[in-house]
Amino acid sequence: MSSNYVVVKSVIGQAFAISADGVRRALVEGDRLFSGEQVLTEAGSAVTLELPNGETVSLGESAFWQASELADRGDSESISELEQAIADGFDPTTDLEATAAGPGAGGGAGGSGGGHTAIVLDETGEQVQATTGFSTDGLASAVLATEEDSAAPTSSFVDTTAPAAPNVSLQLDSADPNDSITNNGALNITGTEAGATVEYSTDGGQTWTPTFTPVEGSNTVSVRQTDVAGNTSGATTVSFVIDTQVAAPSLSLTSDTGASGSDSITNSGALTVGGTEVGATVEYSTDGGQTWTPTFTPVEGSNTVSVRQTDIAGNTSGATTVSFVLDTSAPNLTVSIDPITADNTVNAAERAGDTATVTGKVTGEVAVDDAVVLTVGSSQYAGTVIDLGNGELGFSINVGSGDLADNISITASVTHTDAAGNTGSAEADRVYAVDTSATAAPTVTISTDANNDGVLNNTELGNAATISITIGLPSGAVVGDMLNVTLNGVAQAAIQLTEAQIAAGSVVLQTARAADGDTITASATLTDAARNTSGKGSDSAVIGNNAPQVTVTASDVTEQNVSTDTVIATFTASDADGDSLNYSLLNNANGYFELDGTDVKLTQAG
Repeated sequence: MSSNYVVVKSVIGQAFAISADGVRRALVEGDRLFSGEQVLTEAGSAVTLELPNGETVSLGESAFWQASELADRGDSESISELEQAIADGFDPTTDLEATAAGPGAGGGAGGSGGGHTAIVLDETGEQVQATTGFSTDGLASAVLATEEDSAAPTSSFVDTTAPAAPNVSLQLDSADPNDSITNNGALNITGTEAGATVEYSTDGGQTWTPTFTPVEGSNTVSVRQTDVAGNTSGATTVSFVIDTQVAAPSLSLTSDTGASGSDSITNSGALTVGGTEVGATVEYSTDGGQTWTPTFTPVEGSNTVSVRQTDIAGNTSGATTVSFVLDTSAPNLTVSIDPITADNTVNAAERAGDTATVTGKVTGEVAVDDAVVLTVGSSQYAGTVIDLGNGELGFSINVGSGDLADNISITASVTHTDAAGNTGSAEADRVYAVDTSATAAPTVTISTDANNDGVLNNTELGNAATISITIGLPSGAVVGDMLNVTLNGVAQAAIQLTEAQIAAGSVVLQTARAADGDTITASATLTDAARNTSGKGSDSAVIGNNAPQVTVTASDVTEQNVSTDTVIATFTASDADGDSLNYSLLNNANGYFELDGTDVKLTQAG
């Protein structure tokens, strides 16, 4: 015959049956469970139940099972089954199985495990009319027998033991599992008994509610449980901070190098991240927030980077983005120095001045006003880049002539700093010559003036239409030197000396014959390759063959007042040409004159 109850097949540890009114009894093997009862296993315990249909249910530790889960079976069905059994020869007085409490008499102790039998009556308010299939005559009266357990007394008790306080922890303690800071206030509640009711208090236990909602900021919550018997545990209290917000950090270049501090062009890609919370994790993105990494490495050229922070509560901020240009390449430029002088040689005249101007050009990544420094020996001269026009840049700096003459090379350096703050420089040298020694002065001779007396007489001139001038070359003269000649005050075309002239040692020039009385002048200097000019050689001569001049100085005398040898007149003859003079006097009718040296004597006639 099928049963309408659950049988305890095995018990490990402790398991209890709890009635609807809270009476709890310990279960042992062979005990029965009835509708309305609950089964509760403690920690480390297990129980196996056999259901009316023969199936088994295994309950692990801290499990809960409700006996009311059995399907109710109608009374008429039970009676019909009993009638059918009697009709088939079943004798309920002899053929019934021993009680689940064991082999003893009804109500006695259970099997080898011992135990008790509990009879639970449920009041339904229904009236059941039994219909029997056998005669019940002869039962004049009925006696209700109460079954007593002869082997052991039946035990039952009321559960008054409070359960242990539940364990309470944060489900997610965000970044640091030990800091009690989270962005999720959900709690883990463990250690509660099956069927127990959990309550929360946020005011130190003054009031209790079945739910708990955390608030932004500090939270302190206590948790307790009330078991199915109505016993209430102590409270477990936890405190934590819920943080669901974090601001975006600030982001800027650590150093916006270069001439401008706000052009976002730099040679250093270092970033300054500000406004981060203590313990926050900073991340970077260079693809518009698609991916995030804990570090950022800038690249040469354009950069756009976003930064965000995740605080210790696990909240992630919005992003802050900056763009900049990274330029770490030094400027590329060149400099050159023009010849120091026209012939790249410092001569005596240039040495004689206070300064000489040195010029040059710069190209590449360079700008007006960039610094230029010229170094000559141990001296330095500073200047700047200037605009030369026609798209060219250069420099023009005055340098001490003495420094130039004391050295044979000069160095120019130019420096440029680009917009990112990178500095580039270039240098160039110029080697030059120094020649401050002029050759000796040439000799100038009007060679037609044969006796070199400064007068060109008729004998020397003859009938020639030109006058010859000879310029003697000094021993230091070389091919290429320039002979500078001036005739009669007029500079002639410079003569570049040839090998033949150097070999001859002189240069002969012709000039037109001048009028009588004119003076012929000639001068010459020699300029070498260094443009040093020698002293001047010169000569001059007068064109002669002019009539001599006679001057007579006479005294007024009478014949009676003079005597022999008395000087009464003086004749002076001169010739500008320097020619030799011949004197003669013509006799007069009354006597004659006698020329005696420079004196003229009158001799009385007769």
